Parts: sequence; C-alpha cells; structure tokens
Amino acid sequence: MRRPLIFTGILFLLAAVLAVSAACGDDDPSASPTPDGSGEPTETSEGSDTTPTPASGDLAEVLTLVDTFLNNVDGKVVYDYTSNFGQHADGTYTTYYQEDLDRHDWLSRTGGFETPVVTLVTETTGYSCTLVPGFPTCQELPKDQVLERRAAYKIIPVTLTAISEQAAPMTAIRLPDEQIADAAAICYDVEIETRLIPGPLGSERLKLCFTEDGALLLMDHDVFFDDADVPQGELDFVAIAVGQATAEDFDPPADIVGS
Repeated sequence: MRRPLIFTGILFLLAAVLAVSAACGDDDPSASPTPDGSGEPTETSEGSDTTPTPASGDLAEVLTLVDTFLNNVDGKVVYDYTSNFGQHADGTYTTYYQEDLDRHDWLSRTGGFETPVVTLVTETTGYSCTLVPGFPTCQELPKDQVLERRAAYKIIPVTLTAISEQAAPMTAIRLPDEQIADAAAICYDVEIETRLIPGPLGSERLKLCFTEDGALLLMDHDVFFDDADVPQGELDFVAIAVGQATAEDFDPPADIVGS
C-alpha cells in the first residue's frame, strides 16, 4: 500500500527511533554485553588464553549440543527472558529458523508500553520492523545492521560461543531429563572456574537444556563475583512454547518504508 510521502517520512522516523530504543538499548550496540551491566571489560581472569583440553564425557555432549544450536536449529521457540545482564528489560523473545531464513521477535515488558520489534534476515537482505499499533512499519537494511539490533539476545550466543571455544576451564554434569514447553529436554550443569567473557573476576555456573536436535530450551546463567560489592549476575532464558516455523513467518510483517 502506497502512503503519501510526508506521512511515510514521519513513520520512518518514528520506526527508526522506536527500533533503536527498544531493540538496541545500549549506547554502543556493538559492545559485548557484560553481566555487571557496564558493557565494558574491566578485568580478565587468568588462564583464559590457554589451549583447551579435548573434551570428553558429559562436557563433550554439551559442546556438541551448543555447536548445533549456534548453527541454528529449524523451528520456532518462544522464550521468557529475565535478566540483570546489561541494560535490557525483561520480556518475551521468539526465534524462528528455517534453512537460511532467520527471524527474531522481541517484546519488552517495560512501563506498560509494549511494542514488538521484529528483525528478519532472508537469503538476500534484512528487515527491522517496529509493530506500533495502528501503523506498523518495516525498514529494509543490510543483514549486519539488522543483526546488531538484537542487543537483548546478544548475551546468549556470546556466552555459548565462549563455552564452545572452552574460553575458561569448565566441567559439566548430566542432569535428569525434563519436560520444558512440552518438549523433551536434555539438561546439564556447567561450572566455569573463571570468567567466560571479560568482566570483573569471578566464576560462572549455567544450567543448559536442549532438545536432542540441539534447540535451546533453557539457559539459567549465574555469575559469582570475587568482589562482594558487585551484585550476582543472573539470566533466565526458558522456552514457554516450541513449534515449527512456516514460510509465511519470514515475510515482512508490515509495510516497508524508506526504501
């Protein structure tokens, strides 16, 4: 549907402001998130540059599932997201994957004003959409710019990539299987002796649950700091619904403006 030029310009500006505010959060969206909320590294635990020992047993199983997840698992998962990591409000996060197609939806539960933000990556381009009631809009952007707008999600792949690379000494123990969002979950307790990413010195502990196909169902992440004055970092990312993505999920969900 074609809109008058002036009205389209207004929508474009509003969409851009809301998208940056709701999806980026941090002043520097390219900064890696840190559990102390600063977005800046302060100290790095010793030994993080050592060559990891080849994993075996339960740890090897965890690394296999983590690597599978990081390569994207087809399907749709809705997560409940609560965290004091970084500057991102609690909310609902939904991921969609189907082959090379990739969509994330973020709905923040801040101040009673809920505006879904959708970031969509196709084979050729990307879209950032702000679904303001009454006049939802999408903007076509290069893929890398779209991915940078997933600020609330960044801590998930950053942490799991560090686990995959064994960026710090760690151990893993298989836990009893669970049912999460009506899906069978394979769960592990992972203890990290130091820190996975730059930040105040301390240790970390995660509970990770996956489907046998590698879809992430739960990431319960705690960071314990050596400095007693630094509050414990906590993130809970748990699936509340699991299903299949459809081709229609990867169509822009609103009119495209500014293109």
